[in-house]
Amino acid sequence: ESPECDMIFSPQSLSVFSAFWRDSLKLREGEWALTTLMKCPGEWSRESADCCKPYIRKELVDIAPGAIVLMGMNGARYMLGDRGGDSAYLQRRFTVNHIPLYVTYSPAEYSEDRNLRKSIWDNLVFIRGELGLDAVR
Repeated sequence: ESPECDMIFSPQSLSVFSAFWRDSLKLREGEWALTTLMKCPGEWSRESADCCKPYIRKELVDIAPGAIVLMGMNGARYMLGDRGGDSAYLQRRFTVNHIPLYVTYSPAEYSEDRNLRKSIWDNLVFIRGELGLDAVR
């Protein structure tokens, strides 16, 4: 079941996600899940984010993740409060419902600015280290 609001992943950005985000974290199928928390909202607004809130809460209970990687600065500001510029969210550990949460850019943000590639990569390397994942699989 999913909310009745726009989703963040177009076919193009889903391809970018598959090729870059997932591969850089080196997680196998079954070790990660793309949830409403990641898919919602497409055109960001507080209204569309509020639409997703009940689904996000349910997924946190149902999935019981070991960690969350939140993709997108708008979502980070919504979930964690406005902390200033993007650097206030990157390469930092937050906690939501006792679950470690990390923030990186969304596929849409990457599609709009390919110069984010190094920042995203460095951030994902940080996240891998935080999760205790080995460097190469």
